[in-house]
Amino acid sequence: MKKPVFIFLIMTAALVSVFADDGGSYHPEDWTYGNIYVKEPNDKIALENEILYFNNDNALAVFAFRNTVPQPVKVPCAFPVVIETKFKIENGMACPNYSWNSRPDRHLWSIALNKPLSETEDKLWEQTIPLSDIAGRDKKLRVSTYSEYLVELETYGIPTASLYDSGSLYGENGTLTCYRSAYESCSIFLDGKPVPVLNVGIETTVQINPRSEIKTDDDRDNGEYSYLTIVLHFYHELDFKPSKPAKVEISYAVASTKRSYHGSAYESCYDISTGGTWKGAIRKLLVMTDMNMKVINGSTKPKTFTDILHFHLFENYKPAQGEYFMFSGASYGDDAGYRPVFKDDFEKQDFVTGISASSYLKGTYRYYEMENNWYPEEKKVKVSDYAPETSFDADLYNGWVEGKKGDGIGEWISFTLTKNAFGPFAVNGLTRFPFYSDNQTNRFDADSPFSGTDRTSAWRENNRIQSMLLKTAAGTVKAKIELEDVYSGFGVYDGSVKEHLNAVKNPCLLEKGAYRLEIADVFKGSKYDDTVLGEVWFIPLSDELFTLIREDEKSALPIFRAPIQSAFTERTVDHYSFKERKERMQKYLWE
Repeated sequence: MKKPVFIFLIMTAALVSVFADDGGSYHPEDWTYGNIYVKEPNDKIALENEILYFNNDNALAVFAFRNTVPQPVKVPCAFPVVIETKFKIENGMACPNYSWNSRPDRHLWSIALNKPLSETEDKLWEQTIPLSDIAGRDKKLRVSTYSEYLVELETYGIPTASLYDSGSLYGENGTLTCYRSAYESCSIFLDGKPVPVLNVGIETTVQINPRSEIKTDDDRDNGEYSYLTIVLHFYHELDFKPSKPAKVEISYAVASTKRSYHGSAYESCYDISTGGTWKGAIRKLLVMTDMNMKVINGSTKPKTFTDILHFHLFENYKPAQGEYFMFSGASYGDDAGYRPVFKDDFEKQDFVTGISASSYLKGTYRYYEMENNWYPEEKKVKVSDYAPETSFDADLYNGWVEGKKGDGIGEWISFTLTKNAFGPFAVNGLTRFPFYSDNQTNRFDADSPFSGTDRTSAWRENNRIQSMLLKTAAGTVKAKIELEDVYSGFGVYDGSVKEHLNAVKNPCLLEKGAYRLEIADVFKGSKYDDTVLGEVWFIPLSDELFTLIREDEKSALPIFRAPIQSAFTERTVDHYSFKERKERMQKYLWE
């Protein structure tokens, strides 16, 4: 590849390797993202703080810059996407299908050749391309406007949605297709305003038989490989105001997943070396990821800790030349990863104290406990009242019921956190009678103490909470907590569906202290006006994380809290579709 004469700001490489028993991979392309680069080292703009969020699906980088001179500074920049793929040469033809189990992306080759592939060439799974067409693209750079580039993508036939979304791994012709957003640059914001991409440079490099890669005798990929590299340069400009801080946000989807027969494995790198090309040292660089991370070619050791995600903190940091971060991780199956929307053991959280409420309904009721499926039916019956403590007793099926006449708008439940936490997570409504499995009937059997009772009646007949105001002890509204109207009693002790419990859509970072949850809106019950809040829980967090956030918020341009909270929400809530839960619920509740 012809090296550009630029200094890099950041470099994120989403390089994927596969661990499988046969060493095979479906997807032969390697994608590298994230290089915002400038033409020369900058002695006017200081990079003061930085936070990186990196996983195998997306990346986010937030920068706190400061213009140190009393004049405006315009910085021409570019964001490149680098795509490299191997091919073999046979009888003067380029063979993108270099391996028996590879699935080349035909759109990558369309961009390289600057033309839609012919009907024959379109079947890269079984066809070849004249080598002369490829070799003539070496060290070529063509530039077009961004709008012209998007027209090209239409011409190449790149789809707007991933085939993965429909559950299909590759198209009818045997080729693996990347979706349009993989080629459409990144999202860039300067002080909350979008930064337009002005032009796109498409740079191609071809290396014919650069080296031999000999593996094992049984490896069918042995032999000499040639390489095709495409660099998509997305040109834009950043305007820094005189003597002012500025926040730059960059985000993009990672489209580089290779697939093995038994799951997916990821190995990604982030070039941090150019962080030292700006004025001064980076005061704080915080890296958060759900992957393992190593520092390569660097002498600075970060402070590390884990709170839902892994955190790595660098202070007064001047990256060395050639320094980069290496991330690695793997997922196998739908259950891989951390899913704290469900509290596995449901032990009482002792760091939640001082529980009280503005009112609660008097009386008691019986409910069903399925702690042990082998218990006789009568031993699964428990008795509860409606007091606020029932929302913090580690029992999923009871909960606080407000005692005010009407829908309970304005009624509240209060508590004190003696630890920092992320939450709340909550069961919405009065579950009372859960399901064991999908094939269970909606009514209890004749031998049950609740013979003939509709299992979902208590949940349907009473109000559920649509939103709550989260307030501090001083009465300041910290957030409006939104809840989905979902029944949480399906197979709650079945490991395959235990993530179904939580109904909260937007949990928060909460420092230790006193709080109040005040009912703001409700989903109406079919019979009663009583509003019910089921079990509530939190994920405890370290003092170290909140010390970091507090120090950042004292700076001229705080950047840490929002990305951390967003990443935590993505990790704990956003992975699961509330729509699917409603569709599943419909089968039992209103059929």
